[in-house]
Amino acid sequence: MYRRAAVIMFAVLANAAALAAQDPPSREHAIEEAEQAKSELLTPAKAGKAEAYVARISDTFLSGQMHWHAFWQNAYSGGGFTVGAGYVHHVTPYNWLDVRGSITPSGYKRMEAQFFAPEVWHRRGTFSLLGGWREATQVGFYGLGPASHKDSQVNYGFTQPYFGGTLEVFPARNPFVVRGDLEVSQWNQGASGGGSVPSIESAYTPATLPGLGASPVYLHSQGMIGFDSRPARGYTRRGGFYGMFKSRRAFLDALLDTWEQRSTDDVLARVETEADDTRARVRLAGVLTFSRDLLAVDLAVRDWARRDKAVARRLRRVDDSRMDYLRAQIGAVVTDPDELEARVLLAFTLAIGRHFASRRSEPEVVERALDVILR
Repeated sequence: MYRRAAVIMFAVLANAAALAAQDPPSREHAIEEAEQAKSELLTPAKAGKAEAYVARISDTFLSGQMHWHAFWQNAYSGGGFTVGAGYVHHVTPYNWLDVRGSITPSGYKRMEAQFFAPEVWHRRGTFSLLGGWREATQVGFYGLGPASHKDSQVNYGFTQPYFGGTLEVFPARNPFVVRGDLEVSQWNQGASGGGSVPSIESAYTPATLPGLGASPVYLHSQGMIGFDSRPARGYTRRGGFYGMFKSRRAFLDALLDTWEQRSTDDVLARVETEADDTRARVRLAGVLTFSRDLLAVDLAVRDWARRDKAVARRLRRVDDSRMDYLRAQIGAVVTDPDELEARVLLAFTLAIGRHFASRRSEPEVVERALDVILR
């Protein structure tokens, strides 16, 4: 028993002596290990439930994601209080389709659909198509000529299908504008749809009131030329938020300036402050650049750049800045110029392309891909 106790005591003392013989870790080494452990656990900030609900409501009302809207237009005057709604669907980033309808307690109904393209022919014009059908059931008629009197009122009803289009063009991108309208419709006149007032056929016949019961088809055409020097056609530019900018272009430039500042300068400042090695810098730069707040804006700017050359030039400048930073970081571990360019392209493609994949890559797969790029 004493021999076993002596052996245990010897082992404990030998282990303590070995630990004492090791050099104690320096403070600098401890900080480096803590930073390395921190860099491997970096993830984008996640919003809580309350913040997510507020962000969703804000996006719905302020970011063009609200599809349903009220529609108060009556089928015809005299129909009474109108209740209606419409649904807007963007068929492309700019073009939209609006399907809407309304009804009144007296049976007046309107249903129509409108397609609107605000930027045709390289943003030189607008194009609109409108088709629909409306019905009025109690339209008042008081007779013909100066002998008509309020006490002589009778009612009639009608239905009208209609279809038309409007094209407005600024041929030379100056105030000179050309506009054309074309509409075809058919009026189907008939008896009143109820109410206390007699129907029109009880007081008139086609012989005494020409056109009674007819269904004529009308073709309306209109052309216009003019000058429109407004800097902001179709919306206000003074008062409220837009009063801070001289023009729509100035507003868009300020928006792009803010996006560029947040997605390049602010990101690089945080990376240089919070990450110490190449791997941590590259990883953190990707996390911050395509964080939840900036990813949607970045993708929207890329789609916008397909139609606007000025935005395309701005996007190219931002991407060049990002790739220059990757080139500087990866160049610390890769010296061959061709190999460096290939790895920079792969890293940039990984950062952007993973968001377009039908199945989002697992974090482990992304880490493995980063290992391949930085080996």
